[in-house]
Amino acid sequence: MKNQEVSVRDILFGVVNFFRNQAKTIVLFLVLGVIVSVIYHNSKKPYFETSAIAISGLYFYENYEDQKILDPQLAIEIVNFLSEDVRNKNRKELSELLNLPTSIVANIKSIAAEGLYRIDADNRQNPISKFEIKLKVYDKEIVEEIEEGLLYYFTNNPYLKSYYEVYQERNETIIKRIDEEISSLKSARNSQTRNSDFSSISITNDRSESRLQNQIIELYKQKQDYIKEYALLKPLSFVKSFSSPEKPEDLLWVRIMTITLISFVLGFVIAGIKELGAK
Repeated sequence: MKNQEVSVRDILFGVVNFFRNQAKTIVLFLVLGVIVSVIYHNSKKPYFETSAIAISGLYFYENYEDQKILDPQLAIEIVNFLSEDVRNKNRKELSELLNLPTSIVANIKSIAAEGLYRIDADNRQNPISKFEIKLKVYDKEIVEEIEEGLLYYFTNNPYLKSYYEVYQERNETIIKRIDEEISSLKSARNSQTRNSDFSSISITNDRSESRLQNQIIELYKQKQDYIKEYALLKPLSFVKSFSSPEKPEDLLWVRIMTITLISFVLGFVIAGIKELGAK
């Protein structure tokens, strides 16, 4: 028991002596850490951060038979393709993709998209059709131009444009056929001849006026759904636009704490080496 007490006492005295002998070294590295972090912070260009909520019809164009949810994954990947160009500073390519001057794209620090989720009653994450685009820029005045650039990027991408054009043609054809069907049903309803030939009507051959009226109403509702879908399902639409950031992101204290902690650990290691060398 006495040996254990002596050992604990020796350890405590050793720790106290270590900090007493190496206090200057440790404090020096702490001070250097603070100075370096402040210098590093001042050398970094301040940036502004903002985000937007968007929705895209890209998945619907490719998979219009599977309409359970507008999966945003393809749109997210399309946005994240830009982040590679931003990281690699491919400003000329970015300028062409977004239809923006190089002076504007040069002020983009980062751009990234990620999916959004809804928490259900069982605390499970369920993906939704909307997604978030996060933007960091060095000039807060260019946020609106970048939003316009993203709309241009989605609308004029050759791959996306071809799918969107096919989708437009399909919708226009369906709406036209619904109009023709409604016209045929109206003619049948208004016909006064009992022996009228309804074989050209594909929906039904029932000559009941009330039945025909119900089918006309149902077709009209379908037509309105297609018109709404046609109007809303753009390659990219902003549910919530990028907000205009007021102040740049303040990372001073984060940088001070991070760099100072690293400096403290380094100082502690060097102090330990010096202490062992002194013995």
